[in-house]
Amino acid sequence: MSVTGNYFDEHPKIHYTDYPWNGASSLSTALGRLAMGVKCLSVDRVKLTPSEGEMLARSLAVNKTCEGIFLNQNNMGDENDLAAVAFAEALRQNTTLVYFCLQSTRIGLKGVQALTDALKYNTSVLSFNLHGCKMPKEGLPYFLDMFQYNKSILRMNLYDNALRSADNYKEVESMMERNKHVRAQAKKHYRAAFEYAIKYGEKGPWKRAKLMVIGQGRAGKSATVRSLLGEKFDPNGESTVGISLSRTNVRGDEWIKDVARTADFSTTVATRLAIQYRNKNDFLPASDIQIPRSEEVKGEGGENGDGPVNVPEKDTVADKEEVAHKFESSLRIFGNEVLTKNDDYIDFTIWDYGGQKVFYALHHLFLTEYGVYLLAFDMREILVDQKNSLEYLRFWLNSVRLHAPLAPVLLVGTFGDQVIGEEMLKVNEHINKLTSRFTQIVPNDSTGTALMFFPIDNTGGSGSGDVELIRNSINDVTKNQEFVHRETPIRWLRTLDKLNEDATRSWYTLTEVRNMSKKCGISSVSEVSKMLSLFHKLGVIVHLTNTAALENTITTNPQWLIDSLSKVIRSANLHGFNMEDLDVAGLRNEAEDLLNDALASRDLLEYLWQDKHKQVDFLIDLMRETLLISDWNFGNSRHREGLNVMYLVPSMLEEVKADKVDKPGMNGWNMKVDFSESWLPIGVFQRLICSCITLCENMNRRETEERVPELSKSSAKIWSGSEGFIYIEQNPEKDYIEIIFENDDVVSKSFVGVMSMLNYLNERLMNNGLKWTTHLRTGSHPGNVCQFVPYEVARKKKMYPWFTSGGEGTTSVVQNMDLDNFLA
Repeated sequence: MSVTGNYFDEHPKIHYTDYPWNGASSLSTALGRLAMGVKCLSVDRVKLTPSEGEMLARSLAVNKTCEGIFLNQNNMGDENDLAAVAFAEALRQNTTLVYFCLQSTRIGLKGVQALTDALKYNTSVLSFNLHGCKMPKEGLPYFLDMFQYNKSILRMNLYDNALRSADNYKEVESMMERNKHVRAQAKKHYRAAFEYAIKYGEKGPWKRAKLMVIGQGRAGKSATVRSLLGEKFDPNGESTVGISLSRTNVRGDEWIKDVARTADFSTTVATRLAIQYRNKNDFLPASDIQIPRSEEVKGEGGENGDGPVNVPEKDTVADKEEVAHKFESSLRIFGNEVLTKNDDYIDFTIWDYGGQKVFYALHHLFLTEYGVYLLAFDMREILVDQKNSLEYLRFWLNSVRLHAPLAPVLLVGTFGDQVIGEEMLKVNEHINKLTSRFTQIVPNDSTGTALMFFPIDNTGGSGSGDVELIRNSINDVTKNQEFVHRETPIRWLRTLDKLNEDATRSWYTLTEVRNMSKKCGISSVSEVSKMLSLFHKLGVIVHLTNTAALENTITTNPQWLIDSLSKVIRSANLHGFNMEDLDVAGLRNEAEDLLNDALASRDLLEYLWQDKHKQVDFLIDLMRETLLISDWNFGNSRHREGLNVMYLVPSMLEEVKADKVDKPGMNGWNMKVDFSESWLPIGVFQRLICSCITLCENMNRRETEERVPELSKSSAKIWSGSEGFIYIEQNPEKDYIEIIFENDDVVSKSFVGVMSMLNYLNERLMNNGLKWTTHLRTGSHPGNVCQFVPYEVARKKKMYPWFTSGGEGTTSVVQNMDLDNFLA
């Protein structure tokens, strides 16, 4: 095997030639490995047998990238036309092949019939070389019949075949000339329509959605994604760290991972829009399609571009070179589809969320409403541990309802190779217990048993029936979502393309984005905001607007951001650090501080991110402002001397601090925040710890630094100088958080602050989906019998010490924290 030159856009050409070869199984393996990149394959003069040709055809049928295949002078012909029939079946399935050469392969009448029948349906092949295939005269009617349907083939080499001697052979050449003329006209029309679309800011259907794959750790989420994308099952697949992103194009029931066929966003939408224009101008010559002058063009700047936009400046429309580049890109990537008016596909950004609890606080930043959710669960676990398994499902369904109350959810039961028959029905009985509360669940209507979930065997390959059913179901529910069909201005997508041009940049400031937008014809600040909001909801960028600082940063490479955060927030048991490398860097102790005490130093963060100083500052600011970290100033003289900065990473407490902090006795004032009306998500308690640490520091920084907080995964004790402590404990099973203030002074200074922080977290992180009631302990002395009254009652009666004149000062304390620039 050797690489011999370039073909089709300079992709590698794999060439086997002029020496003995040991069977098609080797080539079949090569095709499988190169399926995501190879553009041309030449297998000339290697004496392929009919059965080996059949094996090659099977690989070609599922290949998604090969555009040209050369099979000159092999021994595949036989009296049964085994190879020819197999290649015919491959042509029915393959949608990427442009050039096909079977020169000098003997093909009988049976093979002719199979090949011509397949070409009635294939629209990708433009050139077919059948030189010297010894096809009989009786085969000509099949070719003539084929050309009644096929409008794509431009060249067909039929030299040295008996059928060329037939009287009416010239009809074949006439039909090829017809195809060339039709294609030339179609290309002419399409180019005019495409130029109109890309240059003048028209709207077009983007048809993009976000597919979010969620579920418990090790439930088979990543294996399910691989199946959907047509990739082989990997029994040694590693657990997802944080979130893994991929893009795919869906055309009918075919899912194609967006690697070899990548197009920029504006080209994709301009292609769809140009198809619409062609449909409306079918019989008009290209010169009759009127292109407006720039001063006549009107854009829209509302939610989807409604309102006027100025396009007179030179840079506001695509220049001639850009249009030409995008046009050729459109033809190369979308091929005959742009000329045959086929537009039945959707683009997905797939977000595969890590299932370990340590990542859950991170997920709240990235669960969005514009998408479809796939909730994977291990059917075996449902059978052996019903309570915990259903609790995990309930957790994820609550998370989806919190952030995307209208988004559809497909439940996918994994390990379908091990759970069958009556056991699967038993699983369905348990799943049915969840359906009454969660109307977003999409039932599996394809079976007579009306399962509420979709079973899948990921070991069975991407072509298995259960995978195809899930793909089709995802397609169907996605096509019914209003946002998929909402038209998007081309100028928005040209802006997005410009943001992605520089591969070395992962984020931009809002000012930079606004400047780029102006060059693409967007002059309105509000339109830029609406554009970024759409892009964020669809998962192609990350733009958090929780605070002014976050709003000022646009992350154009979401995977970079997630990978960066996941280098700090990670499962120590599954995704530990390379301690040998850390020894060399002199940071082993800092890494152990993070894994054992949830404390990260600035030095460790700079090492883990290995980025420029400016990006480290950005990531620290982002984590601080989303309360994924908080400054740690306790018992840290090195920090006060400016030698090292420390941060608390509360999500890491999940694995490293299992034991509870000792709960105070009766000497304290209690409040209970009851979330049972909705639920208590993971992440609220962790962020409340960060908030209270900052609150206590703001009230009495110097004295606070002398007492190190006591922390665990479910409780914390934080001192506020000489005025005592705040104790916080979560009870996730009963969905409440209890807070105890040691003395009256702490209550009067902290109560309003805690309530303000909870309201802020709900508004900025939880989509206002959390519902809770607050009960306050009251009595003449904290040592009395514990009694709780509702917040509203205590407030009306101005019960001591919750509502006193001293509490009025709390408002200023909270305001001094600058919540807008600190809390998310």
